[in-house]
Amino acid sequence: MQLRARSKAMQARGDAYFDNWNENLARMEDSRIRSLAEQHHLTLQQKFATIKLNSQKVSDTFRPFLSGLHKIQSRLENDPATVSTEPGKDLIRTTRQDGQQVELWITAIRDELDAMAALLTPAKTTSKH
Repeated sequence: MQLRARSKAMQARGDAYFDNWNENLARMEDSRIRSLAEQHHLTLQQKFATIKLNSQKVSDTFRPFLSGLHKIQSRLENDPATVSTEPGKDLIRTTRQDGQQVELWITAIRDELDAMAALLTPAKTTSKH
């Protein structure tokens, strides 16, 4: 629940940041990054929206994954042999698939963040001597 609350707070701050784009941009000290942010404003805003959507998908897929883990833990604590039964194997398989879905959505978020960072990274200048 704490992670969910922090996630929602970050999303709200992101929304507020884009709502006050010009004021926030004016406080940016590095003029190169400020220029890149101005140039890529719409793209950055779209990427942030995609991150928010993917964050919700992580949340939605994490619940069944965590539930599956709890069920596996309970079965292992009560009777470890139950995980070798067909229902136990099905539970493990489903939980693994749910975990893979969570991982895919987290990877999608990371990719969007990497793309945002690339947009805001000034090109390196090379000097010829």
